[in-house]
Amino acid sequence: MLTELEFATVHGYKIKVEPGRYLYAKLEKGVVAYGDYVLSETSDSILPVPQYPKELSILHPGAVLSLSGSRKPSLLSRNVPNIEIEVAVSFHRS
Repeated sequence: MLTELEFATVHGYKIKVEPGRYLYAKLEKGVVAYGDYVLSETSDSILPVPQYPKELSILHPGAVLSLSGSRKPSLLSRNVPNIEIEVAVSFHRS
C-alpha cells in the first residue's frame, strides 16, 4: 500500500467478519515488517466488529421516476431494513 512515508505505521488486511462479532488479532514476536523492523514482543487484542453504517440514497437525483418504463425508483440502501416512500407527480408550467 502506497503512503507518503517510506514505511507505514499502520497496515491493512482484508477479512470477512460479521458485524456485531469480535476479532482476535495476534502478531507473534519476531514478525518482520517493511524496512526490516522486527516486532519485539507478541501483540494481541480483541476487537469488536462495528455494524455497517446505515445508508439510503437516490441513485439518479433529478429524475427519480421516468415517465415511461418500469417506474421503479433507483435507490441504494445498506443496513436499512424497511423503506417507505411516497411519490407525487409535479408538472412545472412556464
